[in-house]
Formats: sequence, C-alpha cells, structure tokens
Amino acid sequence: MNKSRILILEDALPAVKVLRASLGERHDLVFIPNEHHALSLLRSEHFDLIICRVFLEEADPFQFLHAVRSDERLQKVPFICFAGLQTKRARQLNEALAKSFLKLGAAGYIKIDDYCIDESFDIDKLRADIEHFLLNSHVA
Repeated sequence: MNKSRILILEDALPAVKVLRASLGERHDLVFIPNEHHALSLLRSEHFDLIICRVFLEEADPFQFLHAVRSDERLQKVPFICFAGLQTKRARQLNEALAKSFLKLGAAGYIKIDDYCIDESFDIDKLRADIEHFLLNSHVA
C-alpha cells in the first residue's frame, strides 16, 4: 500500500512531534517551515493533503491558502487548517478563524485542544480525523 504524501506547513516543534506521532507510520510527511518553500514544493511534487498551522511565526496561512486555491494544479488537494495548543484568548478566535478558512476553500479546521483529555492526548482520534479528509478526497 502506498503511503499518502502530506505537506505540513508548521514551524513549532511540539506540533511537529504530535503530527509525526499520529501520522508518521502511515503517511509520508513533509514538514516545511515557510509558505514560499511549501508552494515551490507543492508545484513540483505530488501531495495528497496539505495541513497548515493557523498561528505561524514566519508565514501567513490565509495568504498560503489563497495561493494554493489560486493554482489550478493544487485546487483539488484537500487543505486542513490546524490550530495547536492555545491560550484562552486564541481559543476565542477559533470560530471566526474556522469560518474564514472554510469560506476561502479549506476542507477542514482542526483544533488540537479537541484531542486533549486531562493530561493525555488521543493520537488515534487525530489520525482518524485527518485520514477522513484523505478518504473523502479520493472519493471525489
């Protein structure tokens, strides 16, 4: 079975570890810290899914999503927005951010806080939710 290729625009090591732990065995993960390199790679190689962190230090996720959706070759690649562990203030922005990203063409908006239960983390649920986007993209 071929592994799905997932490009992940992410610049925070804790989130990289979480995504690698939940998806790394079943998928070919490519972590990129900036949008320009990510776009270049997307245009030159095949990817089955794009995951983009919402709060990035060195990139604008809205600009990145717009660039992906404006490129005919990339329009059908599912794009998931990923919000890492957040402060109370950042959590207040989730609903508005999710609506904005979905309106601009994202397939989904995932909040890592939804997978935290007390002091543990539900890696299987995160994997299942992300793989749901891969399955739906192959059906369409």
